Amino acid sequence: FPQRTPWRSIRQEVRRPFVMWGKAPSQTLAALLVYLFYFMPVESLESSNVSQPILDCQQRVKAMDFSPIRSPQAVQTAILSRLQDKDVVEIGTRTGDSVACYAQVARSTVAVEAERKYCRHLMRRSLVLQLNNFSVVCHKYQDRCPDGDVYTWWQQPPMLRNEEVLRHLTSLKRKGLVRPDAQAVVLFDQAFSHDMRSLQALRRNALWLMEVPYDEMGVCQRSLRSAIAKGTVARKAKDICSRAKGVFSVGGFGF
Repeated sequence: FPQRTPWRSIRQEVRRPFVMWGKAPSQTLAALLVYLFYFMPVESLESSNVSQPILDCQQRVKAMDFSPIRSPQAVQTAILSRLQDKDVVEIGTRTGDSVACYAQVARSTVAVEAERKYCRHLMRRSLVLQLNNFSVVCHKYQDRCPDGDVYTWWQQPPMLRNEEVLRHLTSLKRKGLVRPDAQAVVLFDQAFSHDMRSLQALRRNALWLMEVPYDEMGVCQRSLRSAIAKGTVARKAKDICSRAKGVFSVGGFGF
C-alpha cells in the first residue's frame, strides 16, 4: 500500500477478503503474514536480520587444537566484527588458533602467552602466517601487557581468572598504560561452572552480551583418538569431548 493510505483504509483492505471467506484475520495464517509484512516496524525487521560474519575461522584457519582445549572457532568467528580494524590483545593464547583468525581482520594482534612451549610454537606460527600485524609476548600478562583497543581471553583457573584480569587492566588504565576507551571481550563456556559463576558476578557490568552455539564434537573425537594413540593425551581425558558441543556466552566489558 502507498504510505499515504490512511491506517483505517489499510485495515479494511486487509480484512475484506477474510471476511468474505468467513474467517477473522487473527484466525488465518495469510492474514497474519499480511499484517506482519505491512505493519511490522522497519526497525524490527532490520534488527531480526542476522549479519553475515566477516569470515569463517573454521574455514580460514587450520586448527592445531580442538574444543574444549581452545575456544570454539564458531565463537572466534562471532566476535570478529568487534575486533575488525582494532589493536587486539589476547591473553592466554596456547597454540594460537584464535589469534591466527583475529589477525586477518584486526589492525594488530598480540598474543600474550606465559608458557614457554606454547610461546615457541606461536613464534613459529607467526612466521608461517607471514602477517605483519601478528606479534607474540612471552610473559605473564601481569608482567607485560601491551596497550590495545580490545583485550580478549577465556579464563582458565587458577592461572587466569576474569575478575583478576579486569582488575589488572583497570590498574593499567588508571596509570595511563592502556588507552581510555579500551574494552574487554570475555568468553564464558555455559558448561563450565567457573565460567557461569563469573558471568553471574560480572553480568551487571556488561556493555553487551551474546550467545553462540557451537558443535565441534566430531573434530574433538577424531583429534582425541589420534592424540591418545600418539601418547600426547592421557586416556583419562576421553570424556573431554562432552564439552565440544554447546553454547558460549560472550560479553563486552569496560574497565
